[in-house]
Amino acid sequence: NLVIPDAPGPIDLSSAKDSYLMVSLTATDDAGLSSTATTIMKPRLVDFALDSTPSGLVVVANGQEFKTPTTITAWANTAINVEGKVQTDDNGDMFALHEWSDGGDKSHQFIVSSDMAQSPVVAGFRPYHGDSVVSIDSPSDGASFAVGDPISLVGSVSGPDGAALEVSDDMLTWEAKMRNQTHSVTILKPTQGNNILGRGPEPTDFESAESNYIEITLTIVTMVNGLATKASKTVNIYPKKVDLTFDAIPSGLFLEINGEMHKTPASFMTWENHAFDVDAPSQKMENGAGELVTYIWNSWSNNEDRTHEFVTPAHRDHKPIIADFKVLALGEALPETFASSTNNGDNSSKTTIIASVVGVGIAGAIGIIGYIAFSYRRPTGHISSSASKSSSGTDDVDLYSPRSTTSGPPTTPRFTIASPFGGDDYDYPVDEH
Repeated sequence: NLVIPDAPGPIDLSSAKDSYLMVSLTATDDAGLSSTATTIMKPRLVDFALDSTPSGLVVVANGQEFKTPTTITAWANTAINVEGKVQTDDNGDMFALHEWSDGGDKSHQFIVSSDMAQSPVVAGFRPYHGDSVVSIDSPSDGASFAVGDPISLVGSVSGPDGAALEVSDDMLTWEAKMRNQTHSVTILKPTQGNNILGRGPEPTDFESAESNYIEITLTIVTMVNGLATKASKTVNIYPKKVDLTFDAIPSGLFLEINGEMHKTPASFMTWENHAFDVDAPSQKMENGAGELVTYIWNSWSNNEDRTHEFVTPAHRDHKPIIADFKVLALGEALPETFASSTNNGDNSSKTTIIASVVGVGIAGAIGIIGYIAFSYRRPTGHISSSASKSSSGTDDVDLYSPRSTTSGPPTTPRFTIASPFGGDDYDYPVDEH
């Protein structure tokens, strides 16, 4: 004597005609034996009609689009949610919904009844004569983000009277650029849709981190009196900036930070959650007594490995990250630093430059040989020096020294930005406007 809840509606309108309810009852005795009886309950089907003026436009019923005129089979007493969106007909004329024949709002619900096949629900459209007003509901203008934060692109459109217009998502076009006062780089190519989810991008480099921000533009193109009319809205969102300082003990040594060598202490600005590699390579440097000694990495103040990924913390200011070095003792093996002349597979080369420093004493030709290596990353196409061997025949020591220099005209630097909105990766020159 169970009371069955209210019968549900069909899963969707396209399958309503062939759908039914199946009720099963299973009885099990004390011995575990069971028997099942099943009955089929077929719904009472009702046809209802949708139309529009002018006919041939599209209306939406329960989330599905139907070109008018149309007759739909549903279950009796099914709730139907209808709406009409701004659209262009086959002649290129644009129409906006004005009213429904049943007196409902532009987006409303009605219950299917048996007499609706003879009395269709009609969506009354009117030619659209007026400029659209585009709004970006998310993100808000001036919002801040960290690298990797979710960024939802949500927009809406209203008519000149301020009333909201229901438009198809494919009528909305989004574009996002990373820019500063003089340059811009596209990180989201023109993309149709709405409710697009992206992620906060990384800065292109430390130099531009302070001035870069994201410009997001939403555009809709409508037809007014046979002419295309464009309406756009732009908002700017800004990264959460963090000041960083890297130092060494002793200070003045060099660290490789994000693929570039920096003399310590090195201070710069980047964005929250920006992840990049840091390394503390072995190197030769004069000590306080003026002696050329070899310094090797001992530890980091953040207890990480010599080469590790550093993730920029959330707070703006923090204590310096310090690499502690020690002097290579006499007879102590030199730890491995950089691999010589390796290709990293990312359009850059990692090259080792070796130089010899020879001192000749007054008493005679006494050669004091030191080997200096400069390991660095730069775009392929730069002119770089080649490795050399010492005159004594000993192996070259792979070290970094500030005395090393390079020459040669650089090519135009390039960088790759992974689109934070799921598109392809784009390779742009840094001077793109």
